[in-house]
Amino acid sequence: MHLYTEAVKYLMICSMLAVLAAGCASVDVPDIQPPMKKQVEDRVICGNEEQATAKSIGDVLPGVRPLPVVVKPVESKKTVSKKVEPPPVVPFKRYLNVNRILEGGNSGSLFLTNENFIVRWNIFGPFYYSSSDLQLNGTKSVLHREFVKNEKSLSGTEDADTGLKWRLVRFDSNGSPGQVDLAKVYRGKNQYAAAYAVTYLYCNEPMDDLILYAGSSGYIKIWINHQLVHAYDRQPRAGKWDQDVVKNISLRKGYNLLVVKCVSVGSKWDFFLRFSDRNDKPLKFVPQN
Repeated sequence: MHLYTEAVKYLMICSMLAVLAAGCASVDVPDIQPPMKKQVEDRVICGNEEQATAKSIGDVLPGVRPLPVVVKPVESKKTVSKKVEPPPVVPFKRYLNVNRILEGGNSGSLFLTNENFIVRWNIFGPFYYSSSDLQLNGTKSVLHREFVKNEKSLSGTEDADTGLKWRLVRFDSNGSPGQVDLAKVYRGKNQYAAAYAVTYLYCNEPMDDLILYAGSSGYIKIWINHQLVHAYDRQPRAGKWDQDVVKNISLRKGYNLLVVKCVSVGSKWDFFLRFSDRNDKPLKFVPQN
């Protein structure tokens, strides 16, 4: 009887343990996923705006505020470009006077000869004005009147409406070296008149800090590569060497266009023109063509 009772207790205990085990197996345990990892992966794979990686540290480590990045705007520098005239084109070279500056820059002597002056020119004129223009309006109006349109860019080949032609002239005066005597060119037609003289200077290398020396009877205006470098429009005078001095003249490598306008106010009508280097030694010129 005692054995039977113990067996029944044993069976009841085993049944209760089986029921408890089955109940425990049916309880749902939630699947806890690391939310941060899943969120980042969704952005990388599905995000339209962030297709590759998170853009800031706050996307990877929530709760961490990134330091602000201050981007300074780039200031645009405004550069004012100075208009540079193109180098002159030399048309019909055999019909123009071209003066080549000798290598070495100067003659090595302060004694001036024809070779130290510009004496080979293309001459265009004469253009006349009345004496009343000079008396009523003054010398400035006569000198600064354009007898030919765009006078600063004359090339030595243009024709005027009056039918005037350019004349190729080489002045070789032994009595007065460097004299460009327009009165001899236009005999009897040299009073109250204007003429243009054009030539080209050829440089093997750029030359800076040159000194321009000029002189004239009457009034004179000088352009180099389309830029006005000198004008004399005061009292009439007799032409001599070096009456006018212009410093800081530059010549570019290759051809340089030189235009002179000379206005007569009396019987004398001539001008002189030469250059010296920065040490005031006279330059020397020889024919290029």
